[in-house]
Amino acid sequence: QERAFQMPKSYSQLIAEWPVAMLLLCLAVILLCTLAGLLGDRLPDFSKPLLGFEPRDTDIGRKLVVWRALQALTGPRKLLSLSPDFELNSSNPHTTLSPTPWSSAQEGLVRPRRMVEPLE
Repeated sequence: QERAFQMPKSYSQLIAEWPVAMLLLCLAVILLCTLAGLLGDRLPDFSKPLLGFEPRDTDIGRKLVVWRALQALTGPRKLLSLSPDFELNSSNPHTTLSPTPWSSAQEGLVRPRRMVEPLE
């Protein structure tokens, strides 16, 4: 008595009923992937992982924008430098980070110490 073909309901049933066909199918997929990799023009370069990818509206995206702005403002004769040009800053009060230009009255004021470390 001949049994009608019934579609396997699970992967394990497919392997149990058609082991040779599944083995040949897996080998064919592996062979095709190997040939595609070997005959492909050029392999992808992952040395710069953010190339072509810009995260938007995420924490890392906002930090990346701030980091680029900080790098653009840091350096010699820029707004953020280790040895600022005092003549440049004194002639133009808008290039300083403080909201108001310094005056002699402000220089005499002692700022309260911030409690970052406990007093000894």
